[in-house]
Amino acid sequence: MSNIRTPTRNKRQFLLAIVAPAVAACACTYLYFYHNHVLHWLAVEDGPFEWMTALFYFCASILFAISMRCRHIGRLWLLGLALLCFTVAGEEVSWGQRVVGLDTSKAMEQSNVQSEFSFHNLEGIHQHVRELGLLVVLGICVFVPATHRFVTLLRNFYERLETPV
Repeated sequence: MSNIRTPTRNKRQFLLAIVAPAVAACACTYLYFYHNHVLHWLAVEDGPFEWMTALFYFCASILFAISMRCRHIGRLWLLGLALLCFTVAGEEVSWGQRVVGLDTSKAMEQSNVQSEFSFHNLEGIHQHVRELGLLVVLGICVFVPATHRFVTLLRNFYERLETPV
């Protein structure tokens, strides 16, 4: 089977990438207005949404790690993405603290917004996590592809670093 993507396959992937989040957003909006108790149950701390998010990030970290073994180009980037996804998964469920039943240290409890073992809820970091995440996503998904396409100097730089675009 060829690795060349056909226009039809690209269109299906694009539509899936647009349609799936739109359907999820519409479903959550419907639940918000008509079945708020169900949405609350889904989104509560340690609820299905939080655990699914952690599971998806953990699976992504495994896939990036497997990809590292299969590819010769961009291994350092794949390792970075694997570690990033693994860290997000761990942070999402406080590194399993509530599952295992570990107590939070006094120092961490005092400086953590949720009094748990997670770094993204530390005072000073907690207020800026969303902005930092947005900058990372914009960098990976917008800035690098745009500058790769239109700025020759950066395109050459990315190719030397084997940056996935």
